[in-house]
Amino acid sequence: MKAIFLDIDGVLQPCGRENCFKHIKNGELPGVCLELNQRVTNGLDLCEFCGGNEEDRRFKAEHHGLSAQNCDVAAVLRDRDPEAVRLLHQVLGETGAKIVLSTDWREKGFEFCQALFDIHGLGQYLYGTTWFTGSYYQRELFSDEERSDIEDDWFDAQYSLCEGFRQLYSSSESDGDSRWFEQRTAEILEYLDRPREITAFVAVDDIDLSVGLGEHFVYSDSRSYHLEEVHVQKMKAALSIEDGSYPLPASLQTAELRRWREKRVKNCKYKM
Repeated sequence: MKAIFLDIDGVLQPCGRENCFKHIKNGELPGVCLELNQRVTNGLDLCEFCGGNEEDRRFKAEHHGLSAQNCDVAAVLRDRDPEAVRLLHQVLGETGAKIVLSTDWREKGFEFCQALFDIHGLGQYLYGTTWFTGSYYQRELFSDEERSDIEDDWFDAQYSLCEGFRQLYSSSESDGDSRWFEQRTAEILEYLDRPREITAFVAVDDIDLSVGLGEHFVYSDSRSYHLEEVHVQKMKAALSIEDGSYPLPASLQTAELRRWREKRVKNCKYKM
């Protein structure tokens, strides 16, 4: 299987584009949701989904007091770049790849992300997500104590993994290379290390993940901050390199990582 580890902001959705707020405030969203419910039959009632609740409104006060759900749906409708969406469809159709979400949007939960992707016909390609704590958006699924325990376990596992990788790649810094091994890279490599049928992959992101991913990475940082034709060609080239599987180095198979996988990944509530 071929996999695209996909970021959203800066790839499908240009950073800083906030047309969603204008369309929410002018009252058009309820009617749009009714229309989408007729067209997108994925089991999610978008009208109910966008209703929000008092806790969510308080939590998202920094977004003009709007509910997170309203912002999510409106952003998919009004802030995703149509050309970027078209180009992603093109890559998926020509390569047969599936999407693994590595974006922060994955914190909303796999089912919600799939419903949002269905709006542009991309939900059918979603395969999974890299691991996430589920504590930021999906607060109702965990008690405060459970969230704290999950975050502590995640920190221990990720810290040991990132520090191990940074030691492996420290030689590039000594050569004057200022690039940094990113945590998101560790999350992708950890996902690839688990038993998977993935034989080729590419990660596309507006964060520089080249340290650790090399030719499997496509940097979407450009003047437009979204997918363009030049990125498409690089993505297809990376997906043509079938060099899987992708085990972690033995030195990074730490006790912390094993404990975290046994405790958190094995019986995870999410599709990952």
